[in-house]
Amino acid sequence: MDLVVGKVTKNDLALSNKVFMSLADFRALKERSNAQGTDEQSMLLEIQWHGCAVGSWVFTCSPYHEITDGQLAMSTPQRTMTSLPLEQQIQVAPYRLPASSALESMALSVNCRKAPTDGKPRQVDCDGLITEFMKKFSAQVFVVGQEL
Repeated sequence: MDLVVGKVTKNDLALSNKVFMSLADFRALKERSNAQGTDEQSMLLEIQWHGCAVGSWVFTCSPYHEITDGQLAMSTPQRTMTSLPLEQQIQVAPYRLPASSALESMALSVNCRKAPTDGKPRQVDCDGLITEFMKKFSAQVFVVGQEL
């Protein structure tokens, strides 16, 4: 399916690490996808375009009612990481993750975007962070060095 790159305009969507498309486009692709281990409102989506240096990128995709048909909404970090400008023509298709790509472990680093106003170091609840990360980013694909 051919789409054009748009931007995610809502912060809660941008922070999800997902890309978004219209409900009609999502339904058309979801019908063509094999079981991916995702829920009914998500699918793994492979994105390709002419001149892509790495061949393709894979993101988790969900429908969103404010996205127009023919558009794939991406966050600023996603567009920066992939070097995709707005309005770029892309090809998308459901992605099937090879079993050999599954992770057994993953190392995360936390870098707060704002420094504490009181100058004291922030305490991070690692167990709580793991729980929240697993809830929010389950069944997603990541690359080394990816920022969320």
